[in-house]
Amino acid sequence: MAGEVIGINSAIFSSTGDFSGIGFAVPSNTISKVVPSLISRGSFSHPWIGLSGININSEIAVAIGLNQPTGFLVLDTVAGSPAQKAGLHGGYKVTNIGGRQIALGGDVIDIAIYIESTKSVGV
Repeated sequence: MAGEVIGINSAIFSSTGDFSGIGFAVPSNTISKVVPSLISRGSFSHPWIGLSGININSEIAVAIGLNQPTGFLVLDTVAGSPAQKAGLHGGYKVTNIGGRQIALGGDVIDIAIYIESTKSVGV
């Protein structure tokens, strides 16, 4: 509304092949962080902590005893990764939730978005 860029189109899903359908955009704050690196070095290294997981929805929250569906459930960590070195643990008890097998018992964190939007590799 203020004439500021909020995103840059990156792809479109179209069932007709026309330039209409569902558009996908990269947020402008991500672009402003990535583009200078692309210009100066020709590449961009994403922050990486070495884990896989899933955003907690209401079904997962109930299954693990949370009062509200918030955070990120760690399913697994990569050997030697920053996540493993920090002591994060993945799940160990596989349960069917919404037709999907999910390993419960892992750590619950709320930092994934923070890391991607505010941190850089080596910082």
